Amino acid sequence: MLRYLGVSIVIGLLVSLLVGAFGEVGLFAYFGDLTFDVLHRFPLSSLPDDADVSRWWQYPVLVIAALAVAWTSVDIAGAWRKFSIALAVAGLVLGLSFTLAVWGQLFEPLSGVLAVAGSYLAGALHSRSLGGTKQKAFLSLLGGRLSGSGLNTLVATPSKVKMAGGERDVTVLVLRVTNMVELGEKLKGGELVALANFLNGAAGEFLMERGGYLEAVGPEGLRVLFGLPEASDSHAADACRVAMDLRGKLSSVARECEGRWLQVPEFGIGLMSGRMAVGVFGTGGLAHFGAVGGETEFARRLAGANRSYGSSILIGARTQQLAEGVVEVRPMEMLYEPEGGIMFEVYELLARAGELSPDEASSRDAFWQGVVNLRQGLMQESIQQFNRARLDGVLDPPLDYYISKIDWLMSHPAEASEFADRHGVPMSGARLMEAL
Repeated sequence: MLRYLGVSIVIGLLVSLLVGAFGEVGLFAYFGDLTFDVLHRFPLSSLPDDADVSRWWQYPVLVIAALAVAWTSVDIAGAWRKFSIALAVAGLVLGLSFTLAVWGQLFEPLSGVLAVAGSYLAGALHSRSLGGTKQKAFLSLLGGRLSGSGLNTLVATPSKVKMAGGERDVTVLVLRVTNMVELGEKLKGGELVALANFLNGAAGEFLMERGGYLEAVGPEGLRVLFGLPEASDSHAADACRVAMDLRGKLSSVARECEGRWLQVPEFGIGLMSGRMAVGVFGTGGLAHFGAVGGETEFARRLAGANRSYGSSILIGARTQQLAEGVVEVRPMEMLYEPEGGIMFEVYELLARAGELSPDEASSRDAFWQGVVNLRQGLMQESIQQFNRARLDGVLDPPLDYYISKIDWLMSHPAEASEFADRHGVPMSGARLMEAL
């Protein structure tokens, strides 16, 4: 940031001094007279007949305009945005001449416009320099994947982003439309594409504005990373907070989809944290900065598994550990991976810490104890706890899922026992990860 500010100040001051020197030697005298002739005919003008160009206004405005355009031209990403700002400032300089004429001050705008143009061109030349070339390379990798403010901050401080390959703790957030197949059967091809683009656009912009790095977008949803491109110790907690905010956003998005296409998309969000390989993948125009690891696939499966449980946000055990004390959760499933013989705990994300009412907290605790009893094979005790977890007038699909699961286990003991013996897992305790 300070480096680009310094370059901007140098450009702005040099352009201001050059244009000011031209004015002092009389190069703009003709335009001063022309400005007087035009403004003197302006109906609201209060210019006296012997008005002369006011240096009190001329040079401060010239310097401020030059510095402002120099800074935006050097620091802000995107050629069109730079040009738009320069054009706007030039318009303000022109408009100022009419405004000051009302107050009896003669302001010659051409020198200010030239200062704006000079600063803009100098900024463009800087973008072709070594520093500007690095900035372009940076933008080609991150452009469109971060919010405008986030991108400008990183462009101004590129040292914060380590582009070289390495490992980093990252949280992956995957958003999936879990009923995309059904939507495809009810909508025409063009309608389905329009709906998917609308959903991804609304969700992607929402997530990027809240610090997410948009790594991938597809027909069924998108993938966003936290802790990338800039490392963060709070990536898991940040991702959980944003996921809960996104849940509310998706409700309004679903209503708008129903109004446009007469179909309601269903969403699932999955979060997984872990140590991932990060760096620039691909070459040429296909290169992008991202992360690779098993967490990506696991988060995708969790997002889709929400439809089975009736939940909206599922998180992995590592995410829960890192965000402990920040969010409220309840256990959802113990997943079993046969090849590695590994158990994975999965949690449902409920709310921010402290946001549950006393009744909701008691319901969560009863639900938790019901899951513990179920994993110990205590069916009757588990049913009792799940019944205590029921809140009057509140739909709770995950609770219904567990009650149905217990009913099946109790009515099919032979099948449940056979599954447990075959896979070496507790009869009522785990679900195959590949079943997600």
